[in-house]
Amino acid sequence: MKSIRVAVNKFKDIPQDVFRKSAKELLNKVIDRTPVDTGLLVNSWIPTLRRPSKRIIKTTDKTRKKAKQRVEKVVDQVPVHGGMFFTNNQPYSVIIEMGRKEGPPASGSHQAPAGMMRISAAEWESIVKRNLRDRPVRIRGRKR
Repeated sequence: MKSIRVAVNKFKDIPQDVFRKSAKELLNKVIDRTPVDTGLLVNSWIPTLRRPSKRIIKTTDKTRKKAKQRVEKVVDQVPVHGGMFFTNNQPYSVIIEMGRKEGPPASGSHQAPAGMMRISAAEWESIVKRNLRDRPVRIRGRKR
């Protein structure tokens, strides 16, 4: 009976583990696909719980390290049936993501002509399926 309880408890963790691994992968893809000039835009990705951030970051980081550290920290705190937000409040982030139909200064980004968020979001289902499929499951001490 004890082994059944242990197995059930391990299976209960699967959705949360897969979500966290998949969310980190997806959000890091968005960060990696964000064009870098000064590092302001890429450093402005803010993951939060409960409500979207309204903060506008004014510091730069061309290495993407700070943004990825914030993702790691927040995703690990997402509750079992919770959700999270991932925002970038730089005024020009929408132009970089979607482009602009008219007038100067630019029609979008030459470094990210297809955007960052929308092409990454299109990969969500495949990321989750791969992480679910690749997750080792132990039954009676053996990986399956």
